[in-house]
Amino acid sequence: MKNLKKFLVVMLLVCPILVGCTSEKEEQKKEEENTDTSVFKTVTKDNLVYRNSSFEVTENGTTIITEVENIGEDSREITTVALELKDKDGNIVDTLSSYIGKDIKPNDSEATIAKTEADLSNVVSIDYSVN
Repeated sequence: MKNLKKFLVVMLLVCPILVGCTSEKEEQKKEEENTDTSVFKTVTKDNLVYRNSSFEVTENGTTIITEVENIGEDSREITTVALELKDKDGNIVDTLSSYIGKDIKPNDSEATIAKTEADLSNVVSIDYSVN
C-alpha cells in the first residue's frame, strides 16, 4: 500500500509538469485519443479488484497503469496480470502482460504497469486475468 501511495504522489507531482510541456504534435494526438470512460471502469474478478486504470500516451506508445487490490481473505501470489484490450465489437486489439511478482495481502493493492506500441484509440474494454 505504501508503494501505491508513493506512486500516486509522484504521479500527482509529475503530471502537471508533463501537461505544461505538451507540444503541438501531442495536442493533435490528444484529439484522436479514446476518451471513453467505460474503459476505466472497476472490474472485480476472483477476489481481485482492478481499478483506477489510466492510459498514458506518448510518441513511444501507451502505458496502462491499473491498481490491483486483493479483497479476499488470503494472500495472493501474483506473478503476472494479463490485459486483453477489446474494441466495441469484442475483437481483441492487443493482449498485454504486466509483471507483479509478489504476494498481495488481503486489503492491500499493487500497481501494475503494461506498455504497448499498438493504437488503442478504439479500445472500449479491458479483461483482466492473473497468471
